[in-house]
Amino acid sequence: MKRLYTLLKIAAATLAFGSLLASCQEEESTVAKAVLGDVSSMTFSAKNPAAQTVTVYSDGDWHTTAPEWISVDPATGNGTTLVTVTANENVDAGGMLEPRKDTLIISGNTLASRLIIIVNQEGDAYRKAEHLTVDKIAALADGKAYILDEATVAAVTTAGFVASNGTANVYIKSSESVTVGDVVSVKAVKGSAADEVTVKSSGTFDYPEALNLNESIASYTGETMDYVTVAGVVSGGNLALTVDEVDYSIKQVDCPADLKLSNYNGHKVELSGYTCGLIGAKQFGILTTDVKDKGLDQLIYFEDDFEWFAPWTDGNASIPDDVAANSVGSSPNIFTTAALKDLLTEFQSRGYGYIWGWKGQEWSDGTPDNGNKQTMYLQKNYLKFGKTSYNSGIILPALAKINDTDDIDLSFDWCWCMTGASKPDIMTLTITVSGGGVFENGTEISDEITSSQPTEDDLTKLEWQHAQVRIKGATPTTKVTIRPTNNDPSISSTRKQNRWYLDNIKVLPAEGSTPGGGDDPNEVKLPVEWSIQTDANNFNETWPLANGSATEEGVSGYIASVTGTGTIWYNNEAGNAADLASGKKKTKLDIQALDPRVTGAWPGDYCQFKVPGVVSKGKKVRITFETRTSATNPKYWKLIYLDGNEWKAAAEIKTDKVEGTDVEFTHAMNADGATNVKVDATVTYSVKTENVVFRFVCQSAMGAGGDMLTAPNGGTWRLAVTDISTTEWQPRIQWGE
Repeated sequence: MKRLYTLLKIAAATLAFGSLLASCQEEESTVAKAVLGDVSSMTFSAKNPAAQTVTVYSDGDWHTTAPEWISVDPATGNGTTLVTVTANENVDAGGMLEPRKDTLIISGNTLASRLIIIVNQEGDAYRKAEHLTVDKIAALADGKAYILDEATVAAVTTAGFVASNGTANVYIKSSESVTVGDVVSVKAVKGSAADEVTVKSSGTFDYPEALNLNESIASYTGETMDYVTVAGVVSGGNLALTVDEVDYSIKQVDCPADLKLSNYNGHKVELSGYTCGLIGAKQFGILTTDVKDKGLDQLIYFEDDFEWFAPWTDGNASIPDDVAANSVGSSPNIFTTAALKDLLTEFQSRGYGYIWGWKGQEWSDGTPDNGNKQTMYLQKNYLKFGKTSYNSGIILPALAKINDTDDIDLSFDWCWCMTGASKPDIMTLTITVSGGGVFENGTEISDEITSSQPTEDDLTKLEWQHAQVRIKGATPTTKVTIRPTNNDPSISSTRKQNRWYLDNIKVLPAEGSTPGGGDDPNEVKLPVEWSIQTDANNFNETWPLANGSATEEGVSGYIASVTGTGTIWYNNEAGNAADLASGKKKTKLDIQALDPRVTGAWPGDYCQFKVPGVVSKGKKVRITFETRTSATNPKYWKLIYLDGNEWKAAAEIKTDKVEGTDVEFTHAMNADGATNVKVDATVTYSVKTENVVFRFVCQSAMGAGGDMLTAPNGGTWRLAVTDISTTEWQPRIQWGE
C-alpha cells in the first residue's frame, strides 16, 4: 500500500511537471518569429531632439533593447505597433558633446527575428579631439577625430592634399581650395573629408631630399608616406621600371589632369610625389607633385590596358576577374547596368566602337537596338564579350597619331571563355581593317587568331594568349576591328557561344619600318658639322657684333657649317628686346682665342643649332658640342628641341632653387670658368618635323660662381673645344642610334 502511494505521488508530480512544461511552451509560442519595421536608421539633433517613430510589424510578442540615452514607448508589444523613440540631449554646460552612435534592437524569439535600427545623435566631434602633429595623424586609426594646428600643403590632388611638417606627411581629403606652400589648420575625422580647413598663410614649400625608388624599390614597403622620385617609361598610363630583372609599376592616385602620365605614353619620365602604399603586385601608388618628360622612348600609335576602368572596379566586389580566378563569374553588362552608364559614355568618347553578330545576320556595328545584342561585360580592368547565340567584338579608335602611312604591329592579350563545368568555348578571332592598310596576306581580313588553351572538357582553363599581327600601309584613318571569326556562334561552336576576354592592346610602328611612310624626299641630310678653334675659322665675319645691337638670324651672330648645311646662331634679343632697345642690356659677340663668345649673356638668350629639311616621325637625332662660361656669367642652361610645333627638353631636366623659385635646367656651367661642359643628347621625334632645331637657353641670372647677377656684365659664354687634336667634340648634329 505504501509503495502504491509512493507511485501515485510520483505520477502526480510527473503530471504536474508536464502541465507546467506545456504551459511554458504555450507562453513561448506567443513570442514573435518575425519582426520588421519601416525605419532602419534615425538621426537626432544634439539640442532639443525631436521624437521619431517606427512602425513595428510582427507575428507575436516583441521587446526592445536600447542604449541609455534612447527611450522607447512602448518598450514591448505585439503585432503591428507605432513605436515612439526619443533621445536625451547630447549637451552639457560646455556645449555639445561628441556625436554618438548605437543600435536600437526590437527582438522576437530568435536572432533572425530582430529589427535593428541605427541611432545617431549629432554633436561636436572635436569636443575631446586631440591636437595632433602630422606624424601622429599618420599613425591614427580611421574614424578618430583630430585637430591639426599647423602644417604646410606639399601636394594638391583632385580630392584633397598632402599636409607636411617637413619630416612626416599625411593625406587629407578636402574640397577646400589650397595651393602648395599654404600653411593650414585642419579639423577632420581620419579617413573622412575634413570638416574644416583654414588657410593661415601662403608661401612656398621646400621639398626634402627625395627617396630614389629606382635604387630602393626592391626593399621599399610603402608603409609610410614618403617623398620620392622615380624614373621609368610610361606604358598604359602607369610608370614601368625594371630593377634587377624584376618589373615594377607606379600608379598615380587622385591625380590632377595636367600631371597625368597618360599624357606621356611611350615617353621616359621622372616622377616626383608622395607614396600612398602598395596597391597591387609590385605596384605602388603615388600622389604626384611633378612630371619631367625625358623624351620619347618608344613611338606608340595606340595603347590601352583598360586601367582607366578603375573608378568603376576598385573596391567593387561585384566585378569579377575571371581569368585570374580561372572561374567564370557573373559580369555586369556595360550597356544595361545603370551604374556603368558613365563608363559606356567614356568608352565611346575615347573613340571605341562595338560590333555584334548572331544567327542569320551579318556583322553590324553601332549601338545595338536590344539587350540580346548588347554583350560587352566588365571585368577587373579588362573586357568580356559575347553570350549564348550572340557574338560581339570591339572597334579600336582611328590611329590618328600615324603621319601619312606606316606599317604597324598590333598586339593584344585574349583568351576564350568556358562554362561553369569547365567546357571551353573553342573559337578563333579575326581582325579586320578599314580606312587604309592590309594584312600580310594582302587583304583587309587577317588570318585566324588561335588559342593554345586546352580544348578538352574539364581540362581547359582561362589563361591569357598573346596575339600580334602586322598591318601594312596603315593611315591616320585606319580602324581596326577585333571579333570572333564567325558572326554565327553555331557555325564554329557546338555550344553555340563564342565568349572571350580582351586586354592590353598596343599599336607600334612595325619593326624595321620607317614611320611616316618612308624617307621624305626633303629629309634632312646629316651629319652636319661646324669647326671652331682653328686658324681657318669661317665665322670671322658673321659672328662678331657690337655692344647693344640685336643679332639677326642668317645675318649676324651666326656660324655656318663646314660639313653639310646648317647654322649656329646666338639670339640675344629673346625675352630681352625692350632692355636691348633701351640700352639696359649690353651684349657683345666676338672671337677670343679662336672661340666664338658672348659677353653679357642673360636669361632668355639662346644659342640655336639649325639644320634645314624634314625629320620623319620616329627618327633619332644626336647633338654634341662643348661650352663654358666665366664664373660671373649665368650658370644654368637648358637644351630644348622642336618636335613638330612643340619645344621639348632634349636632355634630363634638373631643378634648383634660386631665390625661392625653381629653375629648370639641363646643364650647369662649372664655377672655375675654365672647364668645358660636354653636351651630348639624342632625341626621338614623335611627329614629322620641319627642320632640326636645338636651342641652348639661358635659364637664370645666378652666376656660375654662385652669386646672383643684377645685370649683364663682362662675364662671357662661349663655344669651345677641349682637345683640338680631334674632331670628336666639334659641334655636330648627326643621326642617333
